[in-house]
Amino acid sequence: MKNALAAGLVLLVAACGGQDEHRLTYGPPQPPTYAEQGAAATAQATLQGSLAFAPATEPSTGAMGLADQLVASLGGSMPTVRAPDDVKQLAGEARAGALAFDTGGMDPRCVTTTPTSATWSGCVIEMTETDPYSGDTTWMRVTVNGSLGWSAGVTRWDIAETFSMTMTSPGQPLLAASGTAKLVGELAVTGSTIVGYGGSILDITQSYGAFGMSAGLANTFNANLQYQADPFCITGGSLRVQQVWTQRPMGAPPTMYPDQGWLFSWSGCGVFTVAHGS
Repeated sequence: MKNALAAGLVLLVAACGGQDEHRLTYGPPQPPTYAEQGAAATAQATLQGSLAFAPATEPSTGAMGLADQLVASLGGSMPTVRAPDDVKQLAGEARAGALAFDTGGMDPRCVTTTPTSATWSGCVIEMTETDPYSGDTTWMRVTVNGSLGWSAGVTRWDIAETFSMTMTSPGQPLLAASGTAKLVGELAVTGSTIVGYGGSILDITQSYGAFGMSAGLANTFNANLQYQADPFCITGGSLRVQQVWTQRPMGAPPTMYPDQGWLFSWSGCGVFTVAHGS
């Protein structure tokens, strides 16, 4: 959970702006670039992992981080929410009923599990660290709420982290930050199709003495795909990936922090085009 906080702290952007993801306008399909070929391979590997589960009893947790994976490989603004790795670990261990994960101070009693779900209710992680050389002290607190459920090939998740942090030097404050990192989505897998959506949303406010700033960023995917199982390959359909700013740097032109979209369309195994959105 600490990764979401650490990632957010370097997103030093502010002010209002933003655009609903569905307002992006896409150009004509084009042959994929090298980076887009790599992103397609990443998507295929991640989605193939969804098929490794028995759909009624195991969650397709890989899709939670798919939007962030693809935006990173396509050259979007990073870092973004890194919570999917933590949630995947928690979900796997909650599913097994072990609850033996490294909670970092989280009380395991805040996690409720059933054979097909895991729910986090007011789960708190808190820590304080002091640098032995500088004397700087960092305090962090993360609260996790949400749920992950799976049944008959469908996995749904809605998980939010709220976080606060302060850094102080002996005798004076250095930094304060707070925000929310959220994961939402749904993925349905059948014997020949993968359909779903998901994304990560980060909102953060920071202050350095009298200087303050805020940021908002969302990475999303929307998949409507056909595949062959053996050997696995996406054979048709589309995958839309978008990065949309809900708050941009004050006074900075949108070209410095653009809303971006990539619409992958397959016409056969390994055959696809990409349209670009803005």
